[in-house]
Amino acid sequence: VLAALVSFAIIKKLPHHNRLLMFIGMLFFFVCDLTVMGTFLSCNNGIVNIFTTSLTWMFYAPALAIIALSACNGKEGAQG
Repeated sequence: VLAALVSFAIIKKLPHHNRLLMFIGMLFFFVCDLTVMGTFLSCNNGIVNIFTTSLTWMFYAPALAIIALSACNGKEGAQG
């Protein structure tokens, strides 16, 4: 809960576009955490375990990329 409050405080200070990316990235992290919970609750139940483990990486990798992109201000690398 404390981590969520801190992250919302940080998100409020970002520009609108960056705020949206950060929110989407944090949402992906939350869904990733839910899939990890599903993996532990599946009790090594073959196909369920494989499915939830695959879903974990389908949300974790994009979450990292989206949060990293939220740090860009959009003016870097612009010509002119």
